[in-house]
Amino acid sequence: MLEHELNSGLAGGGSAEYQAAVIEKAQVALELAELQLERTEISLPYRFRVITSSAEVGELAGTVETTGRASVLGLVYRPESIRLDVPADPRDIEFLQPVVGRSAEVRANSNSFKATVTGKSSVVAPKSRLASLFLKFDAELVADEYPLPNTFVEIAIAGPSHENVYVLPEASERPYGHVWIVRGGLLESHETEVLGRTGDDLVVRAFDLGDGIVVGPLPNARQGLAVSAVPARD
Repeated sequence: MLEHELNSGLAGGGSAEYQAAVIEKAQVALELAELQLERTEISLPYRFRVITSSAEVGELAGTVETTGRASVLGLVYRPESIRLDVPADPRDIEFLQPVVGRSAEVRANSNSFKATVTGKSSVVAPKSRLASLFLKFDAELVADEYPLPNTFVEIAIAGPSHENVYVLPEASERPYGHVWIVRGGLLESHETEVLGRTGDDLVVRAFDLGDGIVVGPLPNARQGLAVSAVPARD
């Protein structure tokens, strides 16, 4: 009876021969996986930096067909391909013409970088009414020096040089570049030639100031209104 039970056990799925075959098959699969892992290399045909990585040690990696969503191992980018998208008022861009080729200083994370304007957008954003300037970092930077994508930066673009100009406070500007000046006790409207802006100031071609420029709003102002010029308050 004991011999019959033993023979029955060996003939079934739990026999020593069957278990040995299963182990051998698993060992072959493991050796094949190890060989494939040794031959697996993730590379791109250009120099890149990794932004994020979703892969962990021991996870299956492969093509979309074999691993589905797991085929996305992370995000990378080419440092040399980074460009700056700078929103700008179309009027300011006009002051910088020709704008393409102008040098710029980029400040990010307490560091300063040199860049060059390489282009501008042909359309204006419908909500902000701003256009875009595109800048590229100078080539002498190495990959580790570039700011990361989606970093907020401050941009200073070198504008043209002008001589014989006035820098007027923004509060003196009226629509279409006009200012009020006082001449002989009367208001006179003058259309300035706006050359650019520096912060809150307006850079205009020098002109005859008369007795002074009106700074700030002037209710009921009109051409020829009798006024008295007084120094503006700081």
